Amino acid sequence: MTANKLANGEGPDDFSEHHEVLYDTIQMAGEITARDLYDMYSEVMDYPRTRRMVRNYLSELSEADLISKNGATRGTTYEINNGV
Repeated sequence: MTANKLANGEGPDDFSEHHEVLYDTIQMAGEITARDLYDMYSEVMDYPRTRRMVRNYLSELSEADLISKNGATRGTTYEINNGV
């Protein structure tokens, strides 16, 4: 699945504009820290969600095997899965 499929609504129904912005930001960055990802996401969205909701969205993208999460604390980074 690609960002285009997310944008065209061909992915799971639960993916929102917020999921798309997070996915696209990770794709552009290659690998990005959770803090930098949230900062960039907040700049793009008119009404950004809380950090907690963003973590939920990232978990959903990870469960769908669209992104990989590396680390578990302040050093957590995200990147697009190679097979995507």
